[in-house]
This record gives sequence, C-alpha cells and structure tokens, in this order.
Amino acid sequence: MLHACGIRQHLLFKGVLGFLVTEEVTGNYGITDQRLALQWVQNNIGRFGGDRRNVTLFGHGAGAVSVAIHMTSPKSLGFFRNAILQSLPFSLRLKTVDQARLQGQNFLTKAGCSDIACLRKKSPWDILDAQVKTSLPSGTVLQRLRPWGPHVDGNDVAGDIQAGFRFGRVHDIPLLIGTTTADGADIVFKTYLEPLNSVAFRTILATLNPTQARLSYTLYTPRSSGDTRRELTQFITDFVYTCPARSFASDMTRINNTWVYAFGRNMDFLAGSGNSPHCAISACHGSELAYLFQNIKDLGYNFTMPDMQLSDEILIYWTNFAKLNNPNGNLDTTEPGMFNWYQYTGMPPVIRAVLGIGHPQSSIQTDYRGRICNMFGSNNFRA
Repeated sequence: MLHACGIRQHLLFKGVLGFLVTEEVTGNYGITDQRLALQWVQNNIGRFGGDRRNVTLFGHGAGAVSVAIHMTSPKSLGFFRNAILQSLPFSLRLKTVDQARLQGQNFLTKAGCSDIACLRKKSPWDILDAQVKTSLPSGTVLQRLRPWGPHVDGNDVAGDIQAGFRFGRVHDIPLLIGTTTADGADIVFKTYLEPLNSVAFRTILATLNPTQARLSYTLYTPRSSGDTRRELTQFITDFVYTCPARSFASDMTRINNTWVYAFGRNMDFLAGSGNSPHCAISACHGSELAYLFQNIKDLGYNFTMPDMQLSDEILIYWTNFAKLNNPNGNLDTTEPGMFNWYQYTGMPPVIRAVLGIGHPQSSIQTDYRGRICNMFGSNNFRA
C-alpha cells in the first residue's frame, strides 16, 4: 500500500499581506511567493531524496485558485508535473486592476493611512483590523464574501482562469479535480443565520444569476416556503463549484488525462458538538480534508473504522496520482474493495465518469449533476 506524508505550516502570503494594490504597490505578491517556493523545490528537492520532475501541486478552495493560476501561467511552466484542484470556486471572477486598486484605497482609509510608508508604521493588529473591515466596494455578491485575493495583471496572473481552461491556454498535465456535494453550505448558513423564506430566496437568485433567475428558481424550487437555505446551498454548490468544475474537466480532457470526484460523506462526527451543525448532515466545503490528512481524532472527534477506511481510500487515490500520474496506480488496478476510477471522457465504458466518494459508500457515477448543469446551457458560470 502506498502512503503519503505532508508538512503543514502556516504561511503569510495571503490577505492584504499578499494582495494589496495601491498606486505604490502592484499586488499579487502571494502568487510570486508561491512561484518562488516552487522554484525552491526545483532547486533543492533532490537533496531530500525527491524528484524535481515529479512534483504535484494541489490546493483547496482559495488554494485551488492559486493552483489554477499557475496552471494557466507561462511563468510557472515546468515547476510541476500534475495538479489537484479541490473545491475550486471557478465562478468567482478574479478582480480587475481597477477593482484591486479601489479595494486597496479602501484598506488605506480603514487603516488611517494615505501611503505605504504610513502602513509600515502600523502594528500587525492595526493591519489585521483594517483587513477585516475592508470589503470589496465593487463586484458581485460572492466576490464580496472573499474580498482579498489575486487580480488579473497580465503578468504574474496572466489572464482569466476560465478563459485559460476553455481555450487551451493551460499546461499540458494530468488533472484530478472535484468538489463536495454541499460546498455552498458554509457560505449560506454562516451568512444567513435565520431561515430564508421563498421571497428572499427568489431575490438572492436574481442577484447571483440575473440572466437566468427564472430558470434557477425552477430548478431549485423550495420544498418549504419557511426556510430555503438548503436549496440556496445546492444552487451555490452547483453554480459556483460543481457545474463549472464539470465544464472545465471537459476542457482538460482535450489536453491531458483528467479524473473527477464528488465527495459526499457527511461530517457526522460533528453531531452534538455545536460546531457547524449544518455540516453534520452535509459534506461541507473542506469536509474531505479531514479524511485526506487523517486528523479527525486530532481535532477531538471520534474517528470510526468506516472513517478510517474512507480516509485510506482517499490517500491511496491521491498518492497514486501524485506518484504515478494515475489515481488507480500503474495498470488501472486498485486495492481490494476500491473502484477503478475511470477518466472523465465522453467515451465508453463510462461516459463522463465521476468517482462518488462516500455517498455513503463510494461508487462510479455517470454524468454527475449533468441534467442540472446542462440546463444552464451556455452560461459561463460567472458569479
């Protein structure tokens, strides 16, 4: 059996420290820091017994955005051999230069400064306080929920991620990509603490997807007029995560081997803890990470035998992909009890195969969420 190890360390190239743009500073320093780290790996990994020709870059959420940026950047070419994108919010546009600069000016105002020299005199707590208070003055509703991040500058961030994947301006490497079945739950339940009635639900849909508001309401008709947060969760999961991931997996199959997953194991170990109760009955954003890193017990929760089996299954697939460019191993053979994970193609034996991980048992699914995603038609999933 193959095993993996990981080194986890808090890094500081995020938030305002990594992405501030003003008249004096150009931002995207978080991306250049990451690229420097990739260059360091190329120069030094051999000293630790590693192979510089066999580097896998993977990230989750905002980290997946970074991976996608490197996949579409000529400056990062050759630094990694394959990539894993976990719960990438494809629909969230990267900011423009003007949006990033406007946000930077807003930050300066909140910090009580007019230039970088003033900021350098502020304490870390002053900087963090201003960061928390800084919103994105322009942009979409969902962009405002994640105000700090990269912007398209034509240099360190070469261009729009969606366009890069769609038009083949992406590195020719194998890809493993997937989402959870309730990636939108945290955004919904932490934003709307009280039940949402059907009128509010319709208004929110019209804001998030104005060109197809009527279709969206039809596809996600509330089962109850009293609380529609579950339906809103499904809409955001589909529109921001699942459907665009499905679309770009199709784009990548024209370039290199691609595998797609959907993680569906509820975080039932949270039941009774008081922490994110909505995730105890859903596979929330990030729920697969506890299984990937096998740290459920470290977090103080009960790690059952089925949990351990699922965790081992994920580790085998991920490690095989990192080491052998194929989650199944060398010859598309798997461990006993595990599935042969078919590539995501439009060809037999399985059309647009998706590995459903823990639904509650793992299985191979065909055209996962295809009916819903196809109903959006030519929508390019811009939230």
